[in-house]
Order: sequence, then structure tokens, then C-alpha cells
Amino acid sequence: EYEEYAAKQPDFELNGIYYKRLSESEVAVTDKDEGHKNGNTYVGDLVLPASINKEGFEYKVTSIRANSFERCCKLTSLVIPEGVTEIGDFAFSGCAALKSVKFPDSLHKFGTSAFSGCIALSSIDIPQGTEIISDKCFFGCSSLTSVTLAEGLTSIGNKAFYACTSLSSVVFPSTLHSIGSEAFMEC
Repeated sequence: EYEEYAAKQPDFELNGIYYKRLSESEVAVTDKDEGHKNGNTYVGDLVLPASINKEGFEYKVTSIRANSFERCCKLTSLVIPEGVTEIGDFAFSGCAALKSVKFPDSLHKFGTSAFSGCIALSSIDIPQGTEIISDKCFFGCSSLTSVTLAEGLTSIGNKAFYACTSLSSVVFPSTLHSIGSEAFMEC
């Protein structure tokens, strides 16, 4: 059991952000106690770094793991750096004060429920590199009024924008091949 628990823990912390080593040159942002959901306590505006230097080693930040910022109720804005390719399941779920997010063009996939329950989020621009918006990604983002989906997006998952009750504008790309069941229900 200890090995399983230890494997889920971050490798290090730097400036209040926790990281898991993926390789000799890459890290993922993670929760401070992934196995127990103690949650992070990020407050205000957060700009994630594109790379970090730890003990003389340079690491590129390439992903945000599941549940990393879940229920950070005082996180108000977020900038995700170029180089991040994936946002994990429930990564920002329940961040009720999150008003704005800047996504990098390198982003390919949004995980399941990645931003569900972000009730203050008012608009999003999905970058050109994104191919997949997974199930329930923006579920219940009740202040969301506009969504721009860039070229390259091929799939919108089930209930991806379900109950986004303020949504009045969506721009769809020509590359979109599938829209999941109830993706825009109760909008």
C-alpha cells in the first residue's frame, strides 16, 4: 500500500505549486496530496510557469493532472503556459470564483469535467491545437455566455456544456466531426 500511496505524491513543490516528474525533462502540475484529496489552496490570479528549474535541472511543464486544482474556491484567473498539452479530469472542477482562463495553443485535450462547476467563468476561447473536449468538461458553468471553438477541434463529449444556462453564442469549426449526447442541453 505504501508504494501505491508514494507513487501518487508529488515529487516536489516550487512557489506553492506541486509537480510530478514525468521524465528527465518534463513535469506535470499535480495536487499536493493526490491520494487523499486534501486539495490545494490557490488564491487569486495564477500564472503557471512554462518551465521550472529544480536542483539544477530544467523541466518543461507539459500537463495538468487530474484533480490538481479541484475546489480551489478562491482561484480567480488562470494562465496555462505554452507546452501544456493536456488538462486532466476534474483539474479545475468546482473553482467557483474562476472568471477567466487563458489556454495555450499547445493544448490537445480537456479531460472529463475539467472545468465543471466553474460558475463564474464567462467566456472561453478553445485554442487551435485542441482536438478533444471530453464529457462534462464545462458542465454547469452557468455564467458562460460565449464559446469560441477553433479549427482542429474534432470532438465534443457528452454533456460537455450541459446546463450552461447563460450560453448565447458558440462558434463551431469546420473540423468538428462529433457532438456528444446532451452536449448543449439546458443552454
